[in-house]
Amino acid sequence: MKNIFLKTIFLTALTFVLFSSCTKEDDFDIPKVIPLYFSEDFKTIDYNQDFDYPNWTNFAEAGSKVWIEREYQDDGYAQFSSFQSGDTSNIGWLVTPSIDLTAAINPVFSFSSASNFVTSPDNKLEVFVSTI
Repeated sequence: MKNIFLKTIFLTALTFVLFSSCTKEDDFDIPKVIPLYFSEDFKTIDYNQDFDYPNWTNFAEAGSKVWIEREYQDDGYAQFSSFQSGDTSNIGWLVTPSIDLTAAINPVFSFSSASNFVTSPDNKLEVFVSTI
């Protein structure tokens, strides 16, 4: 008798837990999907070669160095370094392809960067956005 009573209590408790712990569909908001207008993962690199992705511009304004293609642990990236160039100044531009934002509402720009061996406050990374 005691065994039947315990089984009944156990099954009742299990049923209660299973059906009361489920989340109803209307208990949370579905996150808004933000459209992606442009993305580049640099997965098809030619390691240590001049950066030459289609529709990108790699330009040396001053000095002999340009952006190069690099990879670390299967993560491609673009790198600019004037190390051992012998130039008094190195200014390199890496320009994305044109991005059409005419339909965009409050677009957001995001990227990751790192700086190493910076010895002068004149050495800096700047991002410019053009509406042309």
